[in-house]
Amino acid sequence: MNIKNMATIGGRLKGLREDKKLSQEQLAKELHLGSRSMVSQFENETRALTIDALLEYSRYFNVTTDWILKGVLAPSFISPKDIEDVTGYTELKELYSSLEDCLLRDVALEQMRALCRLKGHNI
Repeated sequence: MNIKNMATIGGRLKGLREDKKLSQEQLAKELHLGSRSMVSQFENETRALTIDALLEYSRYFNVTTDWILKGVLAPSFISPKDIEDVTGYTELKELYSSLEDCLLRDVALEQMRALCRLKGHNI
């Protein structure tokens, strides 16, 4: 998303739409906003964003209302990549914790380090 778009509510709304390569008309239909002109008015800030529209944008684009209104990423904003990382981390932690023998834990850690070295990561 273009950094200039981040400065205003309308700019953030437009940036979200453009990132999904949607026309104003397509977005109006997706969010049940009535017409293309309503999307245009929100983006150009000639019409105040309603609470219902704010919630629809938030749900549809998977961003927080705080981000739309203030441009602030709240801690509750989690990208699909973040979810994937946390899921993988949680599984690794559970597997590691299930190894009761300290020697087995050391072996598991050394195997992970070896895999990282193979991928070129210095650990």
